[in-house]
Amino acid sequence: MGSLTAIGSGADIQIHPFLSDKPAHSNSDRWRYFFELPKGVEVPRDGAFTLDYDTSSDLNGIRESMTILFNGQPIDSRVVKPSTTEAWHWVINLPKGYFRPGFNELTVVTRSRTIEGPCLEEDDMRNWVRFRASSTLSFHLEDLSRFPLNCYPYPYINWMNQPAAAVPIVLGQNASDSTISSALNLAASWGRRLIQKPLIIQVTRNPISGQAIHLGLRSELDNPKQKKSIEVHESGLWITGFNSSRLDSAVRTLGNPATASQMRGYAAGAIDYVPKPQDAETRLGIASFNELGYSAINLAGIGNQSTTIVLRRPISTRLGRGAQLRLRFRHAAVLLKARSMLSVTINNQAVGSVALTPENANEGELVCTVPINLVDSNEWSVMITAHNELGAIDCDKTYEDVAWTTILGASEFELRDGILPSVPYLEGFPYERDKDGLLPHDLTVNLGPNPSD
Repeated sequence: MGSLTAIGSGADIQIHPFLSDKPAHSNSDRWRYFFELPKGVEVPRDGAFTLDYDTSSDLNGIRESMTILFNGQPIDSRVVKPSTTEAWHWVINLPKGYFRPGFNELTVVTRSRTIEGPCLEEDDMRNWVRFRASSTLSFHLEDLSRFPLNCYPYPYINWMNQPAAAVPIVLGQNASDSTISSALNLAASWGRRLIQKPLIIQVTRNPISGQAIHLGLRSELDNPKQKKSIEVHESGLWITGFNSSRLDSAVRTLGNPATASQMRGYAAGAIDYVPKPQDAETRLGIASFNELGYSAINLAGIGNQSTTIVLRRPISTRLGRGAQLRLRFRHAAVLLKARSMLSVTINNQAVGSVALTPENANEGELVCTVPINLVDSNEWSVMITAHNELGAIDCDKTYEDVAWTTILGASEFELRDGILPSVPYLEGFPYERDKDGLLPHDLTVNLGPNPSD
């Protein structure tokens, strides 16, 4: 992921995919960027990808090219020329019909050469194309007067801002301690979803002009139109309850992504929350790539094809030995058995590899035990590289249709409880664990007698 920034006051979005200038050195390279669109929201008109780049002056200027793909669809191609001092500025139109709810993939494929001849320059550092951090991805989200609940938490929190933008949480003038607790739980549920992005939230007892989330007991809020615990009105989202337990249930209902995604209209009732046993609360367990937003990662083309994903440590957890990364994959059966391989590094340390053979072409698995020195980290940068090798080839072709390896969404990352302490940091607030790693049932926050917004 790169940095994301919203422009204007409406639903115009501008994304900066590159946090910094990014070079590509291979004579055949593929770069991918993923971003998430809210479910239930449409892109009403075409978007644009503006790619700023420069190239090595040593390129031969004969067969170099660059192709843009969006969600697997080829969008545009151009010849890549050697540059001297100024950068190239390429604007690519992205058809609105290719945007889709959930995760979207933007891909840049480069072909660059410095000399003619059979595959002599894979490690030639004079062969490079550099993408500039000034590149942008721009599009417009449909500007609805009201958003159905299955869009939640959008538009009340917009993760496409950096830092993520959130509407205020408005409480009644006489909000009770339990109401303030529900407001903190609502904010915490956003933090769980957006753990990789800074988030600033305002909670206030004062009236707000414009969109807001109004939260409190029915007796604390004045909204005679309210019929159900969760409703969307022109003024924003209203979350209410006749008593503190019903208000808490409404907050927990919205905090469950699977439940919120099934709310088709503009109103929903609260689902009673049944506490889980204590041991279930502290179990770290397994996260599949599907749950992390990677349903399939396609590494296509001859030679090395890589992708990198970043996994964050659960907040304030104590981990132990036995953490594993289990990659489940498929690959083209025609790959050379003696020269094709799938390998994994975590935080630049090699953790496992497996040969790509006809025997594991359809149901391959690579199990990597995470070394204990890597387990005790706050994040893991996982680079997956497939070396797809064929026999006699033409170096000017990529052979993407016949040389490929696909990482499946059924792949898993497993963490286990232990005694390794994590470094405490304020992004973890309000989560607290004791020395045994157990979550407390309640956490008291003293705001003082006259708290400000």
